[in-house]
Amino acid sequence: MREAIQHYEGALMREAGGALDQVNFAQVDSISKIYSETFMKLYNTKMASCDWNHHQEFIEHLKQILMKQVSGG
Repeated sequence: MREAIQHYEGALMREAGGALDQVNFAQVDSISKIYSETFMKLYNTKMASCDWNHHQEFIEHLKQILMKQVSGG
């Protein structure tokens, strides 16, 4: 599962153009469907493997993605 987590993290960083914790959703015009789906796959894989590192940050990041999508972004 570690390889899957690394794969998803790499894909997200390429999509976001930087580190996940540095994405500022207030400045992002829209969140791509690919980014959203990949983040959910990463989150689910981490949960399935009981990887609780940075769990709260992941929850906050997920909230930001959802709020951006709900607001039409």
